[in-house]
Parts: sequence; C-alpha cells; structure tokens
Amino acid sequence: MRYLGLSLYAEGSTDYRFLSPLLTRVVEDLLLESADSALDIGPMIELREPAAFRNEIRATKILEAARTTVGGFHILFVHADADGDPERARREQANPGIGRFLGEFSEGYAGVAVVPIREMEAWAIVDGDALRAAFGSTLSDEQLGIPTRARDVERNSDPKRVLEQAYARVLGSAPRGPGKTAAGFLDLLGQTVSLERLRQLSAFRQLREDVTDALRILNAIR
Repeated sequence: MRYLGLSLYAEGSTDYRFLSPLLTRVVEDLLLESADSALDIGPMIELREPAAFRNEIRATKILEAARTTVGGFHILFVHADADGDPERARREQANPGIGRFLGEFSEGYAGVAVVPIREMEAWAIVDGDALRAAFGSTLSDEQLGIPTRARDVERNSDPKRVLEQAYARVLGSAPRGPGKTAAGFLDLLGQTVSLERLRQLSAFRQLREDVTDALRILNAIR
C-alpha cells in the first residue's frame, strides 16, 4: 500500500491541536472521494523550527523545520491566520516558506497554505453540535453565543473570544479547574467538526481546492 505523509507548520501550539486532526480528515475525505487505490496516511508531523533559526524570517523557519523531517512527508501544510486579509497572509506568511521548501525539494512534494479568514478558532465555532458534544452541553447556538449560520463565523472579528465565552456559558457559575479553557477541547473539535458546515466557508473551500491540487500533483487522486 502506498504511503502518504503529512506535515504542518502552524502559528502556535493551540493551532496544531485543532488543525492536525482536521487537515488529516480533509485529506482522508478527498481520497475517499477520488483515489483509485487505498493509501496509508501517516500521523501528522508537527513542525517546529530548530532553535538555531528562531530569530530568522518565517520563510526560513518553515524551510528549516521541514528540512528536519524530509522524507517523512509529502504534503507541507503552512498555517497563517489572515486577520481579515487572506491574500496578504497567503502572500507574506505562507507562500514564501512553501516556495523556499519546494525550491529545494520539488520532486514528490506539494505545499498547501492553510489560511482562515481571521483565526483558526472561526473554524472551531462553525458547528454547534460539535461544540455541544465536546463541552457536554445542551445549550443552543444562541445560548452559546455562536453564529447559527456557518458563513457568519467569517464575519466575526474575534472568534477566539467567542469560543472561550461559549465555554464560560456552559460552565456558568461552576468553578473552573486550573488551566481549564476551551482550548483544551480543540483536539476533539478538530476530530468532530462538520466538514459539511466548514465547506460553507470561503477560506475552507479554498483550502479544500488546494489540497485537491496537491493530491493531484502527487498522483494520489485523479
């Protein structure tokens, strides 16, 4: 069986928790739709730049982080929150690093920019059912304070705050344990958030198209 390896360079530790399982699901979903034969997808390799390159520009950090595991993956995902300007984030924060890597390691590799319109948390609040299951709550979308229409999450200026406030509403007056925040549920949300709901978001549709292109470059799908 052919092996397909995935890697991710994200902005922060909480981004890895949500995006690693989500991006794996996106790849699996596309392969299920279009692959001619079964592929063995490896665990997501979470890239961090080597200590010696921490003061370098982001493109260099991405290149050097990816270089440490060359041979262990085929798709390099690079995440950059857009803060309302996805084209700029793609141009300045994601594509330069992808370009540097593919300039050195082109054969058998593909790169994909992961650029939510504002923050990764917008994708985490798109599915009220997934939030309720994760938080163990029966509160409605309105009671949680999350948008009822999927596309409205891309208009929210602070989805991270919305996610934390939703969790606070679930807790109510109950005491919160040390370090207990909504971020602790991001792994689970990445595994369970509805891909159908996410496909209603322009940034996610772009991601899905880019992953499709990457899989075609790698001859993994038709």
